[in-house]
Amino acid sequence: MAMPPKKQLPTQYLGTYLYPNTFLAQPNFDDKLSATDVIDRLTISQTEVLVTRMGGLFTAIPHPLVGERRTPKGHLIWDHMQAQLDFEQSVCQTFNLLICEFCLRGHVSEPASPAFLGAATLEDNRIYVKRFHGAPVSYFDRALSPASALQHDDLFFLAALGKDLEIYPRARPLKTALLLSQLSPNLPTIVASAYSLYTQHRLSEALIDAWIAAEQIIDSIWESYLRLLPDKERIRRLKDERTYTVAVRLELLVTAGKLPEELYCALQKARHHRNAVAHRAEIGFFAAMDTLGALRLLIWHVSGEEPAQFPSPGGPMWDLETDEEDRS
Repeated sequence: MAMPPKKQLPTQYLGTYLYPNTFLAQPNFDDKLSATDVIDRLTISQTEVLVTRMGGLFTAIPHPLVGERRTPKGHLIWDHMQAQLDFEQSVCQTFNLLICEFCLRGHVSEPASPAFLGAATLEDNRIYVKRFHGAPVSYFDRALSPASALQHDDLFFLAALGKDLEIYPRARPLKTALLLSQLSPNLPTIVASAYSLYTQHRLSEALIDAWIAAEQIIDSIWESYLRLLPDKERIRRLKDERTYTVAVRLELLVTAGKLPEELYCALQKARHHRNAVAHRAEIGFFAAMDTLGALRLLIWHVSGEEPAQFPSPGGPMWDLETDEEDRS
C-alpha cells in the first residue's frame, strides 16, 4: 500500500523592518493590513527579498533549516543549529545591502542583525512578523511593534510612522552598496551602522565604524595601485603593513595621483580623529562629522555616485519653546 505523500508545510519567512519604522509606499488606512502588502520582490545576490509598504524586509527560510533537530537522546544537533545561525547572518548581510543603499540615498536606518529578526508567513501577498523569540536579549520593539500596532488598531503608532515614498525607487538598483560589498562583504553593514549611530548621537561608535569602513576602501585602492607596479619585489615590500601604515599609504596614493587632494586631507583629518578616540578617548560632534564626511567623499570617489549628505543629528531634543502659560 502506497504511503500518503507528506503534507507540504507552508514556507516560513524571516524578516525585520527598517528602523526607525517608515512607510515606503502609501497604505490604505481603511484597510490597515494594506500596510503589510508586498510591494516588490527584489533579488539580491540570488536571494529573493520581499519588501512591504511599512518597510518590512523578508526572505524565505529553506525547508531543511526550519525547526530544531535533536538526537534520539534529546540533545540539540549543533551542526543544524550552526547552519541556522549562518543563515541568519547571511539574511542580515543581504538586508543590509538595501539598508546601506537607503542610507547613501538619504534615508538612514539601523542595520539588520539576528537580534531583530522574526518569523512570518506569506498570505494573500501580505506578510508581517508574527513570532519573535528575542533570546538571549529581547529587542521586540523593532520586530513586533508594527504587527502589534496593526492588531490593536494603534492609529497613533501608524500615524507617527515616517514616510519616504521616493526612497525605494532610488535605492532599488543597489548601485553603490553592491560595489562596496565587492570590496568587502561586510562593508555595507558597517557603512549603514556608521550613519545610524551618528544620527543617534553615539558619536564614538559612529566615528570608529566610519573609519573601519574607510580603511577597507583605502586597502582596496592600495591593492589596485600595487597591481599596476611591474616590480614584484617592490610589491612584496609595499605589502608590509608594519612599514606601510594607512598614513604612509595615503601619502603614497596622493603622490601617485590615485587620491584627489581634498579627499586626502579629509582622510588625514579623520585618521587623527580616530587616533584621538582610540588612544585618548577624545570624542566630539565635529570629529564624528568630519569622519563621516571623509567616508562619504571616499565612497563618492570609488563609486562615481554622489551619496546624499548624511543628516544632522539636530539640536537638543529637550530645548523646546515654553508656551505662554509656562512663561507667565
